Amino acid sequence: MASDRSQMFAATVVALLAVTSTVHIAFGQDVACSPTPPTISDGQSQSRYSKSFCPNGTKGTLRVAGQGIKETKSDQAKVPMTIEVTADTASAARDKASTLANRVLGNLSAINGIGSENAQTSSVSVNPKYDTRSSNTNTIVGYTYSHQLTVNVKNLTSDLLSEVLDIAVASGGNQLQIQQVSFSLSDALTAEVMVAARKLSVASAKAAAQIYTSELGVTVGGISSVTSTTASSAPQGGNSNGNSLKTAAYTLASTESGSSSTPISIGQQTVTDSIDVEYFICTPSA
Repeated sequence: MASDRSQMFAATVVALLAVTSTVHIAFGQDVACSPTPPTISDGQSQSRYSKSFCPNGTKGTLRVAGQGIKETKSDQAKVPMTIEVTADTASAARDKASTLANRVLGNLSAINGIGSENAQTSSVSVNPKYDTRSSNTNTIVGYTYSHQLTVNVKNLTSDLLSEVLDIAVASGGNQLQIQQVSFSLSDALTAEVMVAARKLSVASAKAAAQIYTSELGVTVGGISSVTSTTASSAPQGGNSNGNSLKTAAYTLASTESGSSSTPISIGQQTVTDSIDVEYFICTPSA
């Protein structure tokens, strides 16, 4: 009888709450079962307690794996950009790059919702430029000065991010490069979405357990163990998750031709919670 039930169970797949649950049953284990197991200090009391749950059946476990998936739009973004200037001398390259960087930072800091605390220098570097056209590759023909900036966009909206990109390109000109924009969730929104995903995974596991115990004719005594794993996927600009960013070159051409601001589509972040719940069960004797 136990073998037939195991085979029937192994072939069953149940989809609940738009997530997938899988189940494993182990029969014949001698375990104590109760919704709220008491603290027992000696083996004799433990033995009496086990028999009180399943005196005329076979004790075992029912393991249910549930998953909850919750999606939400990103509420913050990070915009890395670089001002790169090449000149005959290192000081000339530095001076021009610094002038552009100050202008870019000043204009970005003036945007409502950004401020100087969210538009800052992340690194600077200067490197010699060598003559690659001649056989003597040690000949220095100039210097390239790079000033890297990072803009943190909080309380993210498409219009705000679009304004940041347009003003950055208009201020930095052809010397400005915008790297890939990354999207994320704030700590507060992450916590909120995680709670929702966990509720879905728990509901999925509970519903699956109720179906299987009912169909297999077993009794649930309580929970043996619970494990949970939560993960999130962060979409990047221009990928298949729906975030869309034009390149800096396109943005510059758009602003120079007097067209509207850069089009932005903010994609979804996905938070997934996976839970594994093991229940004590009792299989009635045939």
